[in-house]
Amino acid sequence: MTIRLVLPVTNEELGTARIDDVHIAAGQSLAPGARLFDFTVGLDAAAAQDCPPVTHYRMTLREKAWVGRVDAMAGQDVGVGDVLALLAADQGDPLDPEGARNARVSVAAIIRAPDW
Repeated sequence: MTIRLVLPVTNEELGTARIDDVHIAAGQSLAPGARLFDFTVGLDAAAAQDCPPVTHYRMTLREKAWVGRVDAMAGQDVGVGDVLALLAADQGDPLDPEGARNARVSVAAIIRAPDW
């Protein structure tokens, strides 16, 4: 079975995020709790300010899977619902994006060191 890993909704007003870190690679076995992606969302799209506030998030997996393909890379801007990677329930399962279901993930805000 193919499992689609997509950028989740973190705020209804925000449509895009910047991928900061990719913690997975094709062929990798993932256990529940595995780190997947870190991403940043700027609130300037919802409420323009002189210095836009940002929130950093980490996405982790809540199920066992194998990484079949990684579509997102660090520095890339992605939209809500965009496919970040395709996973397989079992090693060797063929990837079928059309018959895929969304991955079970957890997303938490994280504190990062200041960028300046």
